[in-house]
Amino acid sequence: MLAALLLVPSGVRAAISHDYNLTWQTLKSAHFRVHYHNGGEGRAREVVAIAERVHERLSPLFRWTPAEPTDIVVTDEYDVSNGYTSYFPANRVVILLAPPDETDSLEDNSGWLDTVITHEYAHVLHLDKARGFPEGVRSVLGRASGFLLGLFDPFPNAYQPLWLLEGIATYYETDLARGYGRGQSTYFDMLMRMESADGPKPLRQVNQEVDTWPHGYVPYLYGVQWYNFVVKRYGEDKVQKLVDNYSDNIVPFRILSNTAATVGSDLDKVWRDFERDRQEHYRGQIAAVRERGEESGRKLTTDGYSASQARALPDGTVFYVAFDGRNDPALRVLRPGAEKPEKLRKIHYGARIDVHPEAGVLVAQPEVCRNARYYYDLYRVDSATGGSTRLTRCARYRSAAWSPDGKRIAAIHHEFGNSSLDVLDASGRPMERLWSGRGDEVVTDIDWSPDGAMIAAAVWRRETGWNIEVFVLAETRWRALTNDSAIDAQPQFSLDGRAVLFSSDHGGIYNIRRIGVDGGTIETLSNVIGGAFYPTATATGDIYYIGYGAQGFDLYRLAPAARATPRVAPGPSAVLPDTPPMPANVTSEDYSVWTGLRPRWWFPHLIVDDSRFEIGALTSGSDALNRHLYAVDLAYDVKNNTPVGSLSYVYDRWYPIFKLYAGRDNDFYRNSNDEVVRIRHVDTYLGDVILPWRRYDYQWAMHLGAVSEKESDFKLDYGAAPRADSNDSLLGVAVVFNSSKQFPLSVSRSHGREVRVVAEDSDVFSSDYSGNVYTLDWREFLSLGGEHVLALRAAYGWGTDNPRPFRLGGSDGSEWTLPLLASPLLYSPFNIRDYPLRGYPEGLASLEGRRMQLVTAEYRFPIRRIERGWMTPPMAVHQLFGSVFVDNGASWNDGNRPSETRTGAGIEAYADVAALYSLRFTLRLGYAHGFDDGGENSVYLRIGSSF
Repeated sequence: MLAALLLVPSGVRAAISHDYNLTWQTLKSAHFRVHYHNGGEGRAREVVAIAERVHERLSPLFRWTPAEPTDIVVTDEYDVSNGYTSYFPANRVVILLAPPDETDSLEDNSGWLDTVITHEYAHVLHLDKARGFPEGVRSVLGRASGFLLGLFDPFPNAYQPLWLLEGIATYYETDLARGYGRGQSTYFDMLMRMESADGPKPLRQVNQEVDTWPHGYVPYLYGVQWYNFVVKRYGEDKVQKLVDNYSDNIVPFRILSNTAATVGSDLDKVWRDFERDRQEHYRGQIAAVRERGEESGRKLTTDGYSASQARALPDGTVFYVAFDGRNDPALRVLRPGAEKPEKLRKIHYGARIDVHPEAGVLVAQPEVCRNARYYYDLYRVDSATGGSTRLTRCARYRSAAWSPDGKRIAAIHHEFGNSSLDVLDASGRPMERLWSGRGDEVVTDIDWSPDGAMIAAAVWRRETGWNIEVFVLAETRWRALTNDSAIDAQPQFSLDGRAVLFSSDHGGIYNIRRIGVDGGTIETLSNVIGGAFYPTATATGDIYYIGYGAQGFDLYRLAPAARATPRVAPGPSAVLPDTPPMPANVTSEDYSVWTGLRPRWWFPHLIVDDSRFEIGALTSGSDALNRHLYAVDLAYDVKNNTPVGSLSYVYDRWYPIFKLYAGRDNDFYRNSNDEVVRIRHVDTYLGDVILPWRRYDYQWAMHLGAVSEKESDFKLDYGAAPRADSNDSLLGVAVVFNSSKQFPLSVSRSHGREVRVVAEDSDVFSSDYSGNVYTLDWREFLSLGGEHVLALRAAYGWGTDNPRPFRLGGSDGSEWTLPLLASPLLYSPFNIRDYPLRGYPEGLASLEGRRMQLVTAEYRFPIRRIERGWMTPPMAVHQLFGSVFVDNGASWNDGNRPSETRTGAGIEAYADVAALYSLRFTLRLGYAHGFDDGGENSVYLRIGSSF
């Protein structure tokens, strides 16, 4: 278990780290190693220059420089904007090159690369910094983190809530004077304004991962606003004093006393002051809106959570994208005369749409390409039936619009951060490229004018920020409609083509605006307290839009009445820093795994009791691209004079993936006097070849593996009789399919299925067992509405000759595992013979045999969502839910069917909890009754769901 835990770095994703077809190079500078793949050298050189400038700025503030260069992996394998940092086993940053092209907070940036590098390198310096005793521990053990739950850990700053970690990084990405970063963004201001209006979340909720809205925004939003408050109330120097005071922590999770030592008040009091400050601040904003006359129109839906991309047909049919936190994102339609919208079809998170009366709905949504890439493709959806036709594959079109006649498509292509404007035919085949942009230009949210002469878009340029522009086809050039310091987004032509509707943050709140296609005065059509986005017009003159409230986004209808638009300063929406020059002494070379693979830490293996004295060491490592991953745990039992430990290795460079494991443990047997009379070696070997095939909604994986578990007497005492050696070895092939999903507000997996089909042969090796075993395990998850789930399982096993037997009984069917282990890289489907049958004890001879069947039905239902925790110890309860279940199973040796089956039933109560702020797991307290021979009444406590 420990070796497996050490094997998986935080960047491993779904069994494929990177496309094996890519060739990688490395640029080396004074403080960074920047790894990039073919086609990305220009961007990689920008990254080196920006990273060195960020180091010059942030390193003095943190008063810290890492001991060795930080690895930065720059990749264009994703059409989403993100970055992430890990400090174990080394300081590593991954940057996805696709720039932000949606209004979702990241749009307010200093240039994507500058923002993401600043944010992630702030994480590196913050997490890497250690003083005093922790620094001394690191000088001895290296980067050995997490072994004593943070006690005496060489990375004390890692043991804080996510909002403190993300908050400080977001604080340093922000420049209030220059007007960029999420710490000053209108979007974050909107989120916190509505949080404050509804009552800010308490500290004991924000400390944990939050599933309710605003979900993933919470640590960034509350974190940066809290740091801004600390600066305003106590002074800017207190930000780094908070870091300094925590960097020599011996005892982890001391966030209350750290705040007290830094600002003179403990965190509970500072948080209450922060809540009052935010409420007072936003009361003024809300009062100003109401004084001008609130105008939001009529709210048409109450789903909340996430919604976007409203698009209307002239007859008033409105399409939009919605995600309620409990089900897949859906393309919804509100038809004329209908009271409620209907679901047209399931679509993917992040989908964008356009509509046409005859051509239907055009959907741009992310798909998995070549197993490792995450690219946008185009689909056409029938607006009446919801039937879908895929138009492109791996084409990278993030925004698209129909031509007025529905026979062509304008689409924005992204590659290495560069935007291009293409025209496709109605079936998705490229016709021509109208325009290619530079690296500092982003084009999105396009719409084709009714006369076919222009294409409107939101355009970001380094010199001007976000503005609305039109591409004039006859002139093949862009013409700006807006040019001021507001962020302008999501343009849509009016039905007559004489004006453009859009959303902008003039006056500090996103509202619906209108401007003529020849420019001129901007009119304001809404005056909302939250925010108004994605306007779209109908023939009646009504405007539909997506509005923001305390519970998230919903669809609104507005009868517009023009009013004056708040004035803003001319010029760009942000004053960006200059592009830095390339630093001196940068070298280039082919990517090498060896620098990253060397061990950077070790930890003692020490187990001492009356039967053993094991002493040794363990370590692990991986290269920056996760091509090679290994873990070593080697020890010697000096009391019994025998080696123990394990070796693990995963190879993820080419296709397929290879996994190897070898380990030895000792089992100790005692007599009635509690004396050790027998020591048996347990030697385990595993080899697995994995061929994954990933799609957005599901994954297939084929496994070809060999497993061997051998036991032998090593030492006998007190006249114990020798026991024969045992050898359980087999060769197997398995196919695993998984489309099951659990959403933020689900009680468990609630959609899809998981199917495992396994065939194993014990005759290939010199095994004690013989024959073949065939196993089918089918798990189905059906949403019953809301958070209610019907979970079904059917398992069937068939063995020939003399295989290792199946055993039914007990309640330990948990599928829970440590998050780092929940990767297909480590999962093995072979040699599984134990299955739960609740209401019956484990080990019943009548429930053991070479054949098996098991059927389970569970109804899972919500009880209460809590999302609160304790400060000390750092534990939280996210939600409580329950289940009622029935199990029916049998195990037998001969014939096609069992002579009898056993039935058990019961109830279970679940608590979805978090430890150490972010380690999520589920506690299960159950009662089961067995109705047939051998049945019992049992009460049990387990980790994880039954399946």
